[in-house]
Amino acid sequence: MYWLSFSADLILSLVFFASFYTKVPNVANFRLSIASYRVLPGRLLTPAAYTVLAAELILFAAYMTGALSFWKEGVSALLLIAFTALLLVKRRKKAGEDGACSCFGTVEWLNRYPATRNGVLLSLIAAKTLVPVATRPLELGLALALTVTGLWLAGDVFITARREKELRIQG
Repeated sequence: MYWLSFSADLILSLVFFASFYTKVPNVANFRLSIASYRVLPGRLLTPAAYTVLAAELILFAAYMTGALSFWKEGVSALLLIAFTALLLVKRRKKAGEDGACSCFGTVEWLNRYPATRNGVLLSLIAAKTLVPVATRPLELGLALALTVTGLWLAGDVFITARREKELRIQG
């Protein structure tokens, strides 16, 4: 049963890292995305963007290391519920528009069905709370975090290099 908890931690950490990593290069676009919900005044858009980014980074680290048991699940669930509620309100105000969001920056397949995605993540969090907690030494969590982020960054460098090569060939 511990492997279920560990797997859920790994999946959730990757989701929060992907969300953080894809928004960091274009914080201005993320601010515009937040502004599109029309719930915050303009002066709070930048602090809100950096608060969400910090929360995503902290949740990534907490899930990777196994720290903050039950706190991370509670905060994650509250964030996902709040974001889903805001998304549903936005959709209601702008009927007929595309249901996608830019929650995951350039990771298009995670942006397509945000309410469904959040529902699946909430289900994973709920299921995780029902199984025994996967305890692991901090060193293992940090090594895993460094491995995952290293692989993600290496993949990003490879994809970027391939795109630049394609652009050079076409141009």
